[in-house]
Amino acid sequence: MKKFVKALLINTLLLVMIFGIGSNGLSNVQAIDESEKNTTVLESRAIEKYTKKVNIQCGKYGYVTVIATISHNMTTGKFYVYNTDYNTHFNTGYGGVGVSAFSTNPAKGQEIKGKVISAKITYYQFGILSETVTGNIYL
Repeated sequence: MKKFVKALLINTLLLVMIFGIGSNGLSNVQAIDESEKNTTVLESRAIEKYTKKVNIQCGKYGYVTVIATISHNMTTGKFYVYNTDYNTHFNTGYGGVGVSAFSTNPAKGQEIKGKVISAKITYYQFGILSETVTGNIYL
């Protein structure tokens, strides 16, 4: 009887070693079956980013360069505004000139439809004179 119990115990240990018990209480065979049910589907995407600029004249005071980073998803064919920014190039002969407002349409993160980004700049001199100018960035 001792030899039978010993043989049964050894066979049980061998089975556990071969098939194992995972940390979640499932045997390795069951874990493989569970992992096959939860397959991940990867979609390939080709996304490129590039920068476009436009100089918008601000009267006699100088100009503002509007910079738009565009994200193009080549898989879907859609264009998005990834980021926007501007740099001022005002004539130093005129003091107190600055930008009070800057916006683009479409805005950052939105899809570009019609292949054009419209930029709007509101500039001022000493807070007295204020004017809004616009420009377009073409894809």
